[in-house]
Amino acid sequence: MGENYEMDKLMPATLSGKMKMAEILIKSRLLPQSVDTPAKAMVILQMGHELGLQPMMAFNGIYVVNNRPAFTEHLMGSLVRQHPEYAGMRVDSEEDSVTVTVKRKLQGGETEEFASTFSLDDARTAGLLDKDNWKRYPKRMLKARASNYAMRDAFPDVLGGMISVDEAQEYSEVRDVTPEGDPDPEMAVRIDPAIEPKRREVLDHLHELVNAGVVDIDGAREWESRINKAALLQPIARALAEITTIMDEIPNPITEEDEAQLSFSTEEGFKEE
Repeated sequence: MGENYEMDKLMPATLSGKMKMAEILIKSRLLPQSVDTPAKAMVILQMGHELGLQPMMAFNGIYVVNNRPAFTEHLMGSLVRQHPEYAGMRVDSEEDSVTVTVKRKLQGGETEEFASTFSLDDARTAGLLDKDNWKRYPKRMLKARASNYAMRDAFPDVLGGMISVDEAQEYSEVRDVTPEGDPDPEMAVRIDPAIEPKRREVLDHLHELVNAGVVDIDGAREWESRINKAALLQPIARALAEITTIMDEIPNPITEEDEAQLSFSTEEGFKEE
């Protein structure tokens, strides 16, 4: 009761109040780039409110992809784990597939298991293996897809209608990469050779962090989009300055513990009880 009361004090109760908060947050420029209008921000606030999330938690877990709301794997997992009937999750990783089993308590005291397996063959059939995230992080993407399916099967009352960020991207492959305010589409693919080494260095670092589990895929995707846009800025000094600013926001280099986790999860898989 007390916790919900504190949350409600942070979330406006009326649509006009949510719209005013949305306008303030848009002006702050601290929201993900996909949330670029007060209307989108207000929809996320309302969805978060209905799910019992605080405002900034909603923006961290709900994205706008191809003009529709999509949920991060972490948010979907968090909502399921908070459910009183959640009884655990097991992840079994093979060389070319991942199986996720979600357990749910039944009213009679028994436990029902919902298992979902997603393989590289499944990804190939669905046309996913040509996408950047599947090329770079196949194990993590297999786990995410199997987890989403298993959690939705086990808790349709919690996740009914929700789709992940990765799934939402499949609804359309059209991407507008033209920099804002630049009428020449060809400029979107021109990156100065002086900028490319720095851009590549930061992106490679991001990929290492994702593989090590230090950064989630959705966060890395947001940083990667910002880095690519920064690399197109002119003059060169401005581009370098913007990339440097973004670098300061990215976690520190991978530690020995992270490297050990990367090796373990890539070569042997992992299990979560």
